[in-house]
Amino acid sequence: MIRDHDRAGRAVRSPTALVAGVLVVLLVAASGLTVAWARSRKASTERTLDQRLGALETVADERYDALAALGEAIGSILGPGEPLPADIEAGLAEWQNLHQSTAPARAPDRGAAARRVLAVNTLEGLARRAGALLDTRPDLGSSPEVAAALAAVVATDGAMFAAVDAYNRAAARSNDFSTGFPGRLVAGDAQRTARVLLPGVETG
Repeated sequence: MIRDHDRAGRAVRSPTALVAGVLVVLLVAASGLTVAWARSRKASTERTLDQRLGALETVADERYDALAALGEAIGSILGPGEPLPADIEAGLAEWQNLHQSTAPARAPDRGAAARRVLAVNTLEGLARRAGALLDTRPDLGSSPEVAAALAAVVATDGAMFAAVDAYNRAAARSNDFSTGFPGRLVAGDAQRTARVLLPGVETG
């Protein structure tokens, strides 16, 4: 350490060394505060995202009950030659399996959450396929069962769109935080994996 000497020959710290020491202390303190803030922000971001996903799943449960009825109604008319009812049944089975195999959000599982979002994406694609099929087969709409089931699905469009939009906004914020500074300081490799976004809702 650089030292000066007083008139008695005793070594004293130079002003430059004192300033450098203070700066080091301030930098260490600032780094600690930054990491603490980043951890708090990360926890808040993840908590909000988990809440948005939970709200999305609540709306989706009602919507997919109606989609199941729609698939059954279409299948009862078109028979086994139409693959859509079987695809809907398989998609709903996966949705139910994911619900049953996922523990409550005491310790959210990023991988399980991503699988549930992908299941939503699959089922929304099937809902669009159902809408497109009904557009090309107006005779199906004359069935009271099909008409009632379709109306039940369409009735959830607004709530589902709002839930998807809220989830996507939260997912985008999570992605921006985990890949930017100071989010990278507290995000492991798993947290840097981008959250899955969903397309908009359009039944047809």
